[in-house]
Amino acid sequence: MQVEIETDVVSYRREVERFAKLTGISLQDAMREGAAILSVQLAKKFPPNKLATGRKAIRNDLNRIIISDQNVMLTAEMDNESHMLLFKSGAKIAIENHLFRPEGSVSDIRRHHEASRVGARRRPSKRAGKSYERRGMTHSPKLYVPKSSAGAYLRERQKHVGKLKGRWTAAAVRYPGAAKVPKWIAKHPDKGRVIDRMKANGDGYIELINTTPYASNWADVNAFVVRSQKRMFRNRINAALKKNAEAHNRRAA
Repeated sequence: MQVEIETDVVSYRREVERFAKLTGISLQDAMREGAAILSVQLAKKFPPNKLATGRKAIRNDLNRIIISDQNVMLTAEMDNESHMLLFKSGAKIAIENHLFRPEGSVSDIRRHHEASRVGARRRPSKRAGKSYERRGMTHSPKLYVPKSSAGAYLRERQKHVGKLKGRWTAAAVRYPGAAKVPKWIAKHPDKGRVIDRMKANGDGYIELINTTPYASNWADVNAFVVRSQKRMFRNRINAALKKNAEAHNRRAA
């Protein structure tokens, strides 16, 4: 489900009108600049905070649910239900036959990953790959696949890091100059959508739309919009007052 954020001057008209008067721009342009700044603030609010953090989170998620053959020395069929894996370290675990995919593909991993994703952030739970004891043997619920497939799927998933954030940035792209989108977020081609219904007198609204299916899972976004817009315009008012005062002092000198 996509998220639609509507921003207008109802909740902070006084701040917008004062800022417009101080800077000599219309309420329409003030709100457009505000929407651009808001779009970057929303992008920064959503995870991850850094590109490296997002990539690491994906690696950790996949390590919870898959085992590659990289450190496995030997595999052997135990019975009609499972295979044993002997690691180079000497450790042994058993994996049920339906999870034993020594020639598993990226598609196999993708299906397993999607089935494991839960909660608002659509990530595998910390218990997803927890081992269990059965018949005196440690069993793992992870998917066993070749290193090549595991690496290929990891790279595929890491390319998506920042997509959720990037789909908030349409207003910053449409109204450039007011806010700068971090490069690693700006590289995603899908910027989401912006609908501009603002009028010169301040009537109307600007709508920011994030088309990521699970964007709606994050709570308090609408409350964040009102708080951030009020704070942003107050900060810009203070900056404008300071700039005007400095200009006045220079003329008086």
